[in-house]
Amino acid sequence: MFGAGGGPGGHLRGDLLAAISMVLFAAYFVFVKDVRHRVDTFTLQATSMAIGALVLLPLAAIDSGRLLPPFPSWSQWGWLALLLAVPGTGHYLMNWAHLHVSLTLTGLMTLAIPVLSAGGGWLVLDQRLAPVQVLGMVVVLSTLVVAVRRDARLHAAGC
Repeated sequence: MFGAGGGPGGHLRGDLLAAISMVLFAAYFVFVKDVRHRVDTFTLQATSMAIGALVLLPLAAIDSGRLLPPFPSWSQWGWLALLLAVPGTGHYLMNWAHLHVSLTLTGLMTLAIPVLSAGGGWLVLDQRLAPVQVLGMVVVLSTLVVAVRRDARLHAAGC
């Protein structure tokens, strides 16, 4: 929660932005669950990305001190397209799922994101994981398995 702690690189501004982000993400999740019954997935995805761009681009310009970034190279355009395509697919699938699964389950499933990210960092980037981190990852994934199986049983029983 508190970034890098008291050492170099820890900033209250970053912690504040993380807390605001958490609250806004939770609000987005609840809003999407409600609106998903009336709006198709593609329209929802396109609208949310457009609104996100309108809100974040001015903030990024203010933070960087520049109205426009330097023009990207062709290689950077390729990486940008990949960055937009791959994570956007996950958001699209999550927005689709909101119509079919409970808000509790989708919220719980997002807890796997940091576990998978840390596992990917270990696997691809050779980042080290401390034993306590691995233990925490096992606890999170085990809990998610139990929750998903329980939700599936309840859904099959018609509850």
